[in-house]
Amino acid sequence: MLETVTRREPSIDAGVTLFAPPLEGVGFAESAVRANNLKKRAESDVDLVVTNENNNVALAPIMAWDYLDVFEYLGLCANGLETTYSDMKDVIRVYREATGECVVMDGEKAGPSQSCSSRFGCYVCLAVKDDKSMDNMVREPQNAYMEPLARFRRFIANSFHDQSRRTWVGRTIDANGYIRFGVDGYNTDMLQEMLKYALSIDADERTEASRLGIRPRFQIVSGEALLAIEASWSLQSFSRPWTALKIYRDVLNGVRYPVPEIPDAPKMPIPALRFIYVGDSWDQAQGWAYTGLRDPLAEAFGGSGCMGTREIVSQGKATTVMDVNTADLFSVDAESAGLFMEFEMDRLVDEWHGPNARRGYLMEGHHMSGISYRFMLQYGMISVAKGQLGRIDAILKRSAYRERLGLAGYNYDHEHALSLSVERSVPVILSPAEIMARHNAIVRAAREEKRRTLRERRISLAQLYADWAPDVPWRRLIQSKTLRMIAIPRQRKGTLVLRHQITPYDLLAFLVKNPLIMQRVSQHRRAKRLTYDLFRMAA
Repeated sequence: MLETVTRREPSIDAGVTLFAPPLEGVGFAESAVRANNLKKRAESDVDLVVTNENNNVALAPIMAWDYLDVFEYLGLCANGLETTYSDMKDVIRVYREATGECVVMDGEKAGPSQSCSSRFGCYVCLAVKDDKSMDNMVREPQNAYMEPLARFRRFIANSFHDQSRRTWVGRTIDANGYIRFGVDGYNTDMLQEMLKYALSIDADERTEASRLGIRPRFQIVSGEALLAIEASWSLQSFSRPWTALKIYRDVLNGVRYPVPEIPDAPKMPIPALRFIYVGDSWDQAQGWAYTGLRDPLAEAFGGSGCMGTREIVSQGKATTVMDVNTADLFSVDAESAGLFMEFEMDRLVDEWHGPNARRGYLMEGHHMSGISYRFMLQYGMISVAKGQLGRIDAILKRSAYRERLGLAGYNYDHEHALSLSVERSVPVILSPAEIMARHNAIVRAAREEKRRTLRERRISLAQLYADWAPDVPWRRLIQSKTLRMIAIPRQRKGTLVLRHQITPYDLLAFLVKNPLIMQRVSQHRRAKRLTYDLFRMAA
């Protein structure tokens, strides 16, 4: 049934606000599931009821009606026997076009015919195998423009059980260090195929709407949705960088991908689940330190670089990530996205898909996974949901690790993955020598992590004056090139200024060569009781 949602409207009386609650068109007669949900929420057709934990209220005025009651009321409205805001003829027309004659509007009693069982919802919903209502509706001349949508749905429905269109590699590591290897969601080829069809349908509708002098009557993929798709594919390592935008540009330039009519793939037995050993973590080995939510190029100059970094605590571990925009939910900034599509899209698509396209290098910081996702974050095109930085960092590390194993979307080989799989997920029993080797490796990794963290730290000129010795002429030493510090351009109050920074290692090397300055630094820090021991940590 139709659902009418009303809004809060201010009263004309000062200080009084009238509240019009949502009216839900649900009823016990629709299905056993909805009947149980109504009972669970204790909804009422006469009283307002709080329906969820957010204290939202609702009213279900027709919850006790059956189909006969609903369609009889529609018929009464259509015949002018009920005074309502609408004659309901649009509702009746939709049902009639879906399944033929539906509501009787002449005679003594208005009510439904036998064909009033049509149901309506999202055009790609597969709750029913064959959407006869939609197929009948698009045969009507006034609804023929929706026929591509019906064809798109038939393609999705007929390919639903085709296991060759599915991904097989899981994403969660179990207690024994294995991931699942079995039929899962759509694979990268299927995702790209569906995007091609959707964008082609949208382009044809824009062309037809322009010919008729009207606005497009529907759009499957908006500009924001397209960039969200690109971000998701990059985040999950489903494709090479900018693949979604490459498909979009092809369609924009006149390429069309008509939706094929394919036979219905029969439902086949799902193969037994297998498992692939990956270890206890996606974040393994310090040699891949930049595989998460980080950009080595942005951090190469001056520590935090032009992007900036922040420290977060994820699963009890302090982690460095890019200092990106956050919002209440994942979002796409329309203005930034528009500028990107106008000035940067062609260059980046050609860089990865043109005749001289770049190749991916499987080395630290050069995975294909996450390239376009991090780019969109850096340019403010997308914002991450608050509190999700740790999760995004973990997903990017997982995607990079899967890429190294040859299990990512774009470099996935099914036979190779099958050869890595085993029948059961069993604990790995280590020998005493292996246990000791693993312990030593953990210790070495922890030490290297400390060294890496220290190498990434930068001390600013202001900190040298405040914490290391205010009576040392640090600025004069820089100007005379006695002390070499990296100068990073920064905007401050509308003026471009240089921010000088130095690593603890470089500062220590300078102090060792200048013992008089080291003596003054040591005296100052002892007097101030500063606890940061540069010399011990840098050793």
